[in-house]
Amino acid sequence: MKHVLVLGAGMVARPCVQYLLKQGHRVTVVDTVRERVEHVLGGHENGIPVVGDGLKEAARLVPQADLVISLLPWVFHKDVAPFCLRENKHFINASYMNDEMKAFSKDAERQGLTFLAEMGCDPGIDHMTAVRTIREVEKRGGFVKSFSSWCGALPSLEANTNPWGYKLSWSPGDLLHACVRPSHYLRNGKEIFVPAEEVFQRSTLKEIEGVGWFEEYANANSLPYAELYGIPNTPNIYRATLRFPGWCETIRAMQMLGLFDTTSRPLAGKTLRQFTAGLCGADEKSDLIQALAAFLGMPAFAMPLKRLEWLGLFSDELLSDKIRCNRDVVFDLFSRKLGFDKDERDLLIMRHEYEVVFGAKTRRILSTLVHYGEAGGDSAIAVTTGFPPAIGADLILKGTITLRGVVAPVYPQIYEPTLAELERNGIVFEEKEMSL
Repeated sequence: MKHVLVLGAGMVARPCVQYLLKQGHRVTVVDTVRERVEHVLGGHENGIPVVGDGLKEAARLVPQADLVISLLPWVFHKDVAPFCLRENKHFINASYMNDEMKAFSKDAERQGLTFLAEMGCDPGIDHMTAVRTIREVEKRGGFVKSFSSWCGALPSLEANTNPWGYKLSWSPGDLLHACVRPSHYLRNGKEIFVPAEEVFQRSTLKEIEGVGWFEEYANANSLPYAELYGIPNTPNIYRATLRFPGWCETIRAMQMLGLFDTTSRPLAGKTLRQFTAGLCGADEKSDLIQALAAFLGMPAFAMPLKRLEWLGLFSDELLSDKIRCNRDVVFDLFSRKLGFDKDERDLLIMRHEYEVVFGAKTRRILSTLVHYGEAGGDSAIAVTTGFPPAIGADLILKGTITLRGVVAPVYPQIYEPTLAELERNGIVFEEKEMSL
């Protein structure tokens, strides 16, 4: 029996932990909230609950484990990795591989350790499915002329019950971080850079057949995927996020108001209405909707204003003493207002589109995942984010994954068995190919 240490028992942890337990591993779960740890372990005899701060407990618990999975926010992975190096333990996380993580690669490789990053849904399943298809195209003698990918974590249609068209199935902090990122992609061989304040002004519509129409906007930096996927000569590479229509104009209005600002401000004792009036330089007793409309340059009946009002920004509720900046206000309101009810399902959509040249013929390949969460059970985003690190852990501990250093799941020894196991658990892409 191998021993896996899981740091964090948040929204995606239960499927990860339950998979490991079903494979016969002993699992220690650390989180600051006892109820979350108990929910994730489900009373399993091989589960060990620890209530405490993940980083503080890591020094004590990492030596006892064979492998460590960090489900903490991405900013903490760089703090967990040194513990794993010091104690010679394999390490997995489901977050983007930044320069701080890459810096551990030589030491991990020298010590015979696998530090598997980007092993979640997005990033993770997106990489594995894309590279699998690209390698199959190359085996058939084809050239990938264009690669585009979309992903959206959304409420299912019947659970889409608020004016925002959105509910939180993942960390609100990560969501807010995604609202202030620039984007960078490749079109006809030319690099396109879009500053953060313009990303949500360039949204377009995208249809996912059988599901509906969505708004899409460019997601962060797509350029590294040319190297990561082994398609350095592909002139078109684009990754985007899906939302229900109306999201982008509202996020842009919030940007203009400075609602994502992290600068500390004296907000104690203010009401939400006073706070919002201050954002647009209005008197709190004035017609706040008219003042905001004038500040934003939109009509008073515009939907972004109605969404902000529904969120509570016009209310007389006092701000919490814990609020330190504008972003904290949004974090608090999103956390309280954009949650799922127990019997509601979420929806995960992932779509890859390839334009492929085979000699004189050009073909289009569509690869689509539409996965619903279970009402009253695990969400789609929890399953698709939680299963991959657990599967990766099992494969490392069994010796199937032998790559060392900091790696992403773009190698056959990782993605082939992982995707096969995901398919056995109902996470299946539909692929179609057609002439152009």
